[in-house]
Amino acid sequence: MKYIKSILSVMLVAVFMMASGINVSALELSEVESGIYEVQNDVNHESEIGMSMARSYLDPTMKLKINSGKVYYTIKFSGSNYMKDHKISINGKNVNLDIINDDTENHTIELGFEADTIEPDMKASMYVDAMGRDVEFGIITKTDTLNLIEKIEEPEEEVSSTVEAATETTSNTTTTILYVGIGVVVVLVAAFLIMKGKK
Repeated sequence: MKYIKSILSVMLVAVFMMASGINVSALELSEVESGIYEVQNDVNHESEIGMSMARSYLDPTMKLKINSGKVYYTIKFSGSNYMKDHKISINGKNVNLDIINDDTENHTIELGFEADTIEPDMKASMYVDAMGRDVEFGIITKTDTLNLIEKIEEPEEEVSSTVEAATETTSNTTTTILYVGIGVVVVLVAAFLIMKGKK
């Protein structure tokens, strides 16, 4: 009986973890309404000083334009009088940057770039004059803070594509649940055979 309880406990934990993964997939690009959003960010750096510096120069609010299956980020940095050569990389590769606004009076710069997901593996780097070297840090999109500020009407064709993508995601979720169910059955059968062998 103890063995069965242990196995059931492990199964419940596994099912919970799978369910959590399914919920996370709800934030996929295909299921987010087209529009212009504001979203908060976090920073990531290996040192406390780096974290503090990144946080002080990166504006905590970013803008996302989600349209036609693409995401266009707008990120704002301050202290542009102390740094130059801003770069943004996604998955380790530098992306093309558009200068949206370069405010030399207030020493801020806004940069825009494209991504194909809402939560890219994103890093920023820039040359800091006082340090005489490049500084790099991670930028984390806090998707739970997404705030729609302007809706974008998609053409009929685009809407159909989005619905198809959402249907495909639902199908993938169903397949995942099916695999979980099969796994549960296999574990139960194995437990039954083990208990029968002990008798």
